[in-house]
Amino acid sequence: MLFCGESGKALHYQDLPVDYVHEKMTTDRDEYLVVTLEYSHEKAVDPFNVHRIERTNKEQAERSKFLHPIIREYGNKQLIHEHHILEDLAAEWLEDEHITPLLEFCQEKLNLGMQVAATNV
Repeated sequence: MLFCGESGKALHYQDLPVDYVHEKMTTDRDEYLVVTLEYSHEKAVDPFNVHRIERTNKEQAERSKFLHPIIREYGNKQLIHEHHILEDLAAEWLEDEHITPLLEFCQEKLNLGMQVAATNV
């Protein structure tokens, strides 16, 4: 979990239950990111006969069946945005189709944060 405290510095916590984060570590005014590794909610009948998302189809990453990172953004304890990283059978996520969408997501969030901060001045 990434969490920006009142100091404005990002804090990183590892291996925390997501429900605990929502219930005990955040307030209604906090904005934070939760990073998890998850499988699809759809159960594969035969794991060796699963239709996988094409590696070039980054826009469909949320349809990944196998283990993949999900970054969720919360504000006021409500889900604001969810970003899925395309599955990778080696579980490394080091290729362009994994990195570029994540960088775009982060850049968008940083730009939005700077715009919000600028409007509050």
